[in-house]
Amino acid sequence: MEPQQIWELIHQRSVSFWDIMTRIRLGLFCLEKDFDLKMLAPALQEVIKAHDIRYDPESPIPSDESLADDIYQAALDLYLEIGTYVTDARRCIKFDEEYVKNALKFAPAEVVFGEGKDSSTLTPRKIEDKKPPFCMFGAGSPVSEDIYLSVLQSYAKEPLADTFSGGIGLNTVGGMTISGNTPSEIYAAVLNAILTRQAAIKVGKPKKGIHNVVGSAESTAAIIAANQPEFGIRKTDGFLVASLPELKIDYERLNKVAYLLTSGNVIGALYSPIMGGYAGGPEGTAVVTVATAIQNSIFCQPHYHMCFPIHMMRLCNTTRELLWVISMVGQSISRNTHLLVTIAGELKSGPCTDMVLYEATAYSVAGTISGLSLMAVEVANNRYLDHCTGMEARMAAEVGHAIAKSNMKRNVANELVKNILEKYENKIEHAPIGKSFRECYNTETITPSDEYLNIYNNVAMELRDLGLEI
Repeated sequence: MEPQQIWELIHQRSVSFWDIMTRIRLGLFCLEKDFDLKMLAPALQEVIKAHDIRYDPESPIPSDESLADDIYQAALDLYLEIGTYVTDARRCIKFDEEYVKNALKFAPAEVVFGEGKDSSTLTPRKIEDKKPPFCMFGAGSPVSEDIYLSVLQSYAKEPLADTFSGGIGLNTVGGMTISGNTPSEIYAAVLNAILTRQAAIKVGKPKKGIHNVVGSAESTAAIIAANQPEFGIRKTDGFLVASLPELKIDYERLNKVAYLLTSGNVIGALYSPIMGGYAGGPEGTAVVTVATAIQNSIFCQPHYHMCFPIHMMRLCNTTRELLWVISMVGQSISRNTHLLVTIAGELKSGPCTDMVLYEATAYSVAGTISGLSLMAVEVANNRYLDHCTGMEARMAAEVGHAIAKSNMKRNVANELVKNILEKYENKIEHAPIGKSFRECYNTETITPSDEYLNIYNNVAMELRDLGLEI
């Protein structure tokens, strides 16, 4: 291809992004605290009141489609009212309704990860869909260098993993602690990419899609360094771009978008509204999450979305209120758009406990029945070294497939989730962190211990008794 042709292709991919850059320069100047307190907070309360949005703790999975539509309209009203705050520029950027609806209309309706027989295709899902959720396997916990490849394999080898992730963070690189914006971050990203592709090769799926290549670095420079074909990275592999809570973004993240639009890789939009912060309670968190999906469809121009609304204090999304948020976000988006949205499970407990499997089940039921696909799962608040395994993701995926296969309805799923909540809800404050990968997996054969298998099978039997045929 001639240089001019290459530039024309890049410009074609980026034309609407250039428009956004122009709008930032012309946006309304304001301080961040004014955006939070004088724009977002009052506008959010206004749209919640106008649409009479109310959380019901007895319905963690509501069947009220008018409520789902009200949340979507409230989110659209909110975004049209306040727009996006670009922190570096100290400017608020707004769009008219036609612009927003066009961005949603022309958002991708499918995305292919991987190649050949190892490829998989993410497509939209509907409420109570018989099509199983697309299952992305991975976690965000820090992992030791010497077992990093083994941990990745534990996810990549699972039969229900449509893709897997290098989003698990290396704890060190060459024995050195990783620091942002230093050479150690560059080397960590490169090693991260190499080992992620190597994991796919070792489990016999060399061209398997990687939905997020790098979890060990955040800078644009590190992403560019890792995204090389000699490291096994392909255009059908993805990178996540995270926006900031609530309804904010910065130039570093926009730099990633600019690069990924030119590189042609899969782009995932990552966002985590915080319940208990400026998003308020469950009602506000649901509205802000949907509004952020609208925002990121414009600013990140993603192929798919990965959201994880989270509890400010408990740092998980498996509480009763957050399950309601997950369900309402899924129902709102799936009824009103064709956006490709996955929900990341943020679990409080850790591996080799029955609680982590209950949490994985509850999150999966809420997401699957409500029209979402799954990013399964992050455990033990992502805080403890080596505390993640493929078994937690296996449970979430098994549950998601069982929900779809059973043709379950929301009212039944609601009772199921309430029964599961009874098993762990009162333990969230002091959830067990469980055991490390070394303690509950064979690091050579990449197989779970007998202890973990027994726990898994016992929970599976309980779930079957509750009517979930996994």
